[in-house]
Amino acid sequence: MFSALVLQLNVFHLSGLYRFENLTNISWQLGRSIMATTILFLVLLTVLYFAKISDLYSRGWMILWFALTAGGVAATRLIVSPAARWWIKEGHVARHVAIIGDGRAAERLANYLRSLRSVPIDLVGIFDDRLAPRDGASLPPVGTIDELCELAQSHEIDQIILAMPAISDKRLAGLLRRMRSLPVDVRLCRDVLDYCLPQSSYEFCGIVPLLRLYDKPVSGWAKIAKSVEDKVISGAALLLLSPLLLAIAALIKLDSRGPVFFRQQRYGFNNRVITVWKFRTMHHDQTDQHGARQVAENDPRVTRVGNVLRKWSLDELPQLINVLLGDMSIVGPRPHPLMCSIAGRLFNEVVEEYAARHRVKPGITGWAQVHGWYGAADTDDKIRQRVTHDLYYIDNWSIFLDLRILAMTIYVVLKRDSL
Repeated sequence: MFSALVLQLNVFHLSGLYRFENLTNISWQLGRSIMATTILFLVLLTVLYFAKISDLYSRGWMILWFALTAGGVAATRLIVSPAARWWIKEGHVARHVAIIGDGRAAERLANYLRSLRSVPIDLVGIFDDRLAPRDGASLPPVGTIDELCELAQSHEIDQIILAMPAISDKRLAGLLRRMRSLPVDVRLCRDVLDYCLPQSSYEFCGIVPLLRLYDKPVSGWAKIAKSVEDKVISGAALLLLSPLLLAIAALIKLDSRGPVFFRQQRYGFNNRVITVWKFRTMHHDQTDQHGARQVAENDPRVTRVGNVLRKWSLDELPQLINVLLGDMSIVGPRPHPLMCSIAGRLFNEVVEEYAARHRVKPGITGWAQVHGWYGAADTDDKIRQRVTHDLYYIDNWSIFLDLRILAMTIYVVLKRDSL
């Protein structure tokens, strides 16, 4: 039964039945839901036949199950569709969209988006560094690109559309580098291109074709799933590991003076500064609140108990509290202290795409760590490799990848001297 439910959720998701903008089209919903239910029915029949779970199959019960499921789904859609239209009309689910442009193309797109009724869009405005209207346009930009980036980082923008037909390749590349680090969907209006791509390369906003450039790494149902994963795993781990946590706290107090926990400010989601919890592994008067000096091998600042904790990554366990509070995830790019540097250069000065790793919440373990990129990042190559692995994780995220990383983490911790 559980497997059938999981399969149904996946089939409906792939069919687009959970996309809010599709809920308003009743005829599309009915047709697609019946098609998805039919696919589900055929898949289950095939599995039952080849698995040979039982020799007794009632065709009557199968047909009744199909009819009740299809009818129930269709009835639900008939109820949900009017409710979705009401929510859109009241402005409760509008996507906040901003346009980058400075001429008639941007103005035409803005006017079209304002006229849409079937797609819930709240147009924030047109943004450009040239604040005066150009190319005969009458609608001036409401702010600069820097101001748009600030809005995006404060969660006030969901999607950015580039509508600048006369833009040079150099300027477009510069804009894309800036957009890369923002946790928003970034699209390019097709009118900007001097060439055509296959129809499958575009998504449509009404009748406007948009080329997908960047997506929010974790959004919609995926965001809910990852949040549930974080809360369940962190809560269960804190409960099961509580005797170990208490024992570690006692050893720290017996070994050296100072508090049990060490708190440090680090970069979290969307470059927001968060307070990360760890077990203290250094002598209290030698702790580094800003991370300006990375911990080296045989570092004299580290206590005897601290060496053991760092060897087995046990000093990271209090970050389960950060996960439970919503500041971190179980799996994600490791958060770095604010002043981490290599030869006097901050990490974002060494790697151009460094900020792009902050498009998701930081994690206790990550794709970089299970591939051996942990410990002090004291060379350019080490931090570049970490960022490369972090961006791979962000671009390819799935629940299954998270579970794979968790399994690999246990293996790495047991096999190697630290994580």
